[in-house]
Amino acid sequence: MHIKTNTSLTAFSLQEAFITLFPYLLVRASCTLLVVLNSHYEFINHASLLSNVRIIYDIFPLLLCISISVQLSETFQLNKSHFILFSLFGFLILSGFIQIQNGNLIILANTSIVGSICIPLISFYITKNIGYLKPVFKPLSSGRRSIINTSFNYIFVYSIVIFIALLIEEKYRQLPSLISLVFSEFQLEVQAILHLLISHLTWLLGIHGTTTYRYVFDMSFYTQSIFQNLPYEQFFSVFVIFGGAGSTISLIIAILLASKDKHSRLVAKSSIPFSIFNINEVIIYGLPIALNRNYIIPFLIVPLLNFILSYAFIMAGFIAFSSEVIPWTTPPILSGYLLTNSLLGSAWQVVLIMLGVFIYLPFTKIPSNQAARLNMLRDKLSNSDNLNLENKQFNDFERYQNISTENLEIDQDIKRVINGELSVFYQPQINIADNTIYGYEALIRLIKNDQVYPPFFLPSIEKAGLEEPLDQWVFKQVRKDIDVWKEANGENPLISINVYPKTLLIKNNIDLIINTFAGYKIKIEILEKSFSDHFEEINNALGLLEAAGFEISVDDFGSGYANLSLLGIINASSIKIDRELLLHCNTDKGKMVFTSSCSTFKEMGFHIISEGVETPEQLQFVKECGADVVQGYYYSKALSLDSAIKYLSTSDEESAIKNTTGIGKLL
Repeated sequence: MHIKTNTSLTAFSLQEAFITLFPYLLVRASCTLLVVLNSHYEFINHASLLSNVRIIYDIFPLLLCISISVQLSETFQLNKSHFILFSLFGFLILSGFIQIQNGNLIILANTSIVGSICIPLISFYITKNIGYLKPVFKPLSSGRRSIINTSFNYIFVYSIVIFIALLIEEKYRQLPSLISLVFSEFQLEVQAILHLLISHLTWLLGIHGTTTYRYVFDMSFYTQSIFQNLPYEQFFSVFVIFGGAGSTISLIIAILLASKDKHSRLVAKSSIPFSIFNINEVIIYGLPIALNRNYIIPFLIVPLLNFILSYAFIMAGFIAFSSEVIPWTTPPILSGYLLTNSLLGSAWQVVLIMLGVFIYLPFTKIPSNQAARLNMLRDKLSNSDNLNLENKQFNDFERYQNISTENLEIDQDIKRVINGELSVFYQPQINIADNTIYGYEALIRLIKNDQVYPPFFLPSIEKAGLEEPLDQWVFKQVRKDIDVWKEANGENPLISINVYPKTLLIKNNIDLIINTFAGYKIKIEILEKSFSDHFEEINNALGLLEAAGFEISVDDFGSGYANLSLLGIINASSIKIDRELLLHCNTDKGKMVFTSSCSTFKEMGFHIISEGVETPEQLQFVKECGADVVQGYYYSKALSLDSAIKYLSTSDEESAIKNTTGIGKLL
């Protein structure tokens, strides 16, 4: 499972790298369009234009290498600057991007595109699997000295890259000619099919298919006639790829007809001016099609079907061809008419384009349905216009869902939540000393068909990046419930609310908590394991909340890293001990851990809450250990708002508490 997760995250990083380059791709495609139009009308000097825009084309492999390195370092929490430097060093040494010819530095962009993808991936593999290198790429401590000390490790790292370059240089140069020699022996039709499949598979890897094929294989067949007066090059551009590789005009139409995914629709609309002229990098990298398993089948099938049907249509003698050379940038429908001097040529192109649309349609609906469900859940969590639920994690997941191996499970959970009703239940917390109510913990429940279910869906919510909107929904719901509670009893009890660390990392959410609960008795709980990352930022956020009058508690202590050293500086007044520690008290060692933990917490001045208390024996044990408050089945399950209000308002609280013993297991 770990390998699958890493593979999915790596593919996700590559997709993010392609999408990050979307503004550049728009500029690049615009330059191509400008060159095409200028070649016909020459409103500026054409040679000068080509010279000026060449750098925009040539810089693509370098930008892609940097973008992939940045995304990999962010996804896997590598030291960004060091990893980018390592990847760039490997790229410049191994890819042949910059070479010296006749004493001059030249850029060979077309031959280095494979290296711009493979070298960052190889660099990542090396850093993740060679133990010596792992410390080099971990995030650095602040300070110039640590940077200098770590940099010495690169002497070994860079030496490896140079050694590999010397080792593979000659074999690498000879490989294309050897492959090309084998392919040149095949018949023209076989070479054509191989060209179609290999170039499209290369595009699916994020590598420019046509350019790469031209570099690796013999392209002399490209100018040979597949039919009388029809070279393969003309056949391919006029009757196989409409809008570029994959016949992406069909994909664009399918997205605009069926997809509700905002990202896909935006990219499709942006691609229209370029796809008309068969320029398709914008949609391939912007959507992206590259490394997107939803589009592998139609991206291969549509052009292959166009090839087969057009070949049969022409063989049957339905159309003949002029000797006119049609540029590959000629828009579809027009190109069919010019090549055949007949409307039948244009009509045939329309038939093929619409056939491609029908093939693409079901595949465009796959991510749209899932994205729609996520949008529905987001809308379900948002009942107020004053909450901004747009966040980077959600937008990232809308694209990541296309490749995640856990996508189906997540999607099923999201559907269950949409089809049910979210509600907040409240579990009583009891003072051990006098058997009175200390407060309540707010817990999320799902109600479906009058049945109450535990929050089994929370892992899927987290993977979908919806923690922040879920927290915001809880804040609003608890505030509504408190107002009802206050009206019924005159005041609200202390309510503990669990908050995700990601929520606390955003300053606006701190302000939201303060504004929502100002003047109310609220305790903010944060999971102990949340402090493994971003401790300083989270602790500062807790400090702001504490200064605003909120109690702070460390939740489920013992379920995560149990870093005692952090307790000396954390902004919290109480600790809730995870029920797992209590369950382990059936052994002597387990009892010693629980007892010593309580003793340490007491000495540090923490208020201790023990959860998961189910039996009189457990209650007596935690009382002897010095716990102040208990929570668990022994007293009560989580209650609906009405039941919780009645529980609190009972005139004889002690009697009410005793009567709830054995009320039922927590759902």
